[in-house]
Amino acid sequence: MNETGLDVLLVENDRAEARRVREALGPASRIAFRLDVEEGLDSGLKRLGERPYHALLLGMALPDAPGIDAYLRVRRDHPDLAVVVLTSLGDENVGSMALDQGAVDALVKDASLAEGLPRRLRYAVERQRLRTELKGMDMLDEATGLYNRRGFVAMASPILRVARRMRTPVLLVVAGLESPRGSAVAERAAGGLLRETFRDSDLAARLGPGEFAVLAVNANDGATISRRLQARLRDHNTLKGRDAVSLKLSVAVWSIDPAARADMAHWLAAAKKGKPPAK
Repeated sequence: MNETGLDVLLVENDRAEARRVREALGPASRIAFRLDVEEGLDSGLKRLGERPYHALLLGMALPDAPGIDAYLRVRRDHPDLAVVVLTSLGDENVGSMALDQGAVDALVKDASLAEGLPRRLRYAVERQRLRTELKGMDMLDEATGLYNRRGFVAMASPILRVARRMRTPVLLVVAGLESPRGSAVAERAAGGLLRETFRDSDLAARLGPGEFAVLAVNANDGATISRRLQARLRDHNTLKGRDAVSLKLSVAVWSIDPAARADMAHWLAAAKKGKPPAK
């Protein structure tokens, strides 16, 4: 891969959409993109096997792999590739499913696609690079499988710096396990609840006993996130199996401004004091 620009593969069978993407990533863009195009997933996977790319723009209505199956096949063969999925209007739920499975971003093929595409692609590449660099390091919490405090700060701080440059909205979710305290079963259950509620593209961590945090990037609706988490909690407590444990969580969601300070340790300290992070 040439480091003076970004090599991107577009897999899209709609030739009008492919032409629009090519124009958006053309000479008028401030970032140098080199774009290759394939119209089917099989030919796209063949191209990915022939040479490396920084990112893949993946259509989700391909004739040989419609829906989420296209992303799952790419992830299986190329787990470290930055993948941005493209969905049609009215079919955004497929993009949400891909995000849940680890896609870096999901964009709708509408009139606004071309305008923000160069910026979103550059962000996706930087985000995936951070994921890959931190993979395998001692940054996971053994009890829950989430990031530990070290991993959360290490992963989140550079993401905040990217979000600052890209002017991307960021939410910090802080959850406390109020009861039962000191229970390894409860800690694991709370960690599982966070994994079920948030996307794979979000950062979830167990900071310490009974302390959890999530960094949600490209998110600005804290009220919806809080309601979704509380609904998951109610379902867990209502439908839990015989050997499961009821949970009581306190949840706070704050919008943070990376332009003010791209330092996750600072925001966690503010949250610890119960103060909304200052903008």
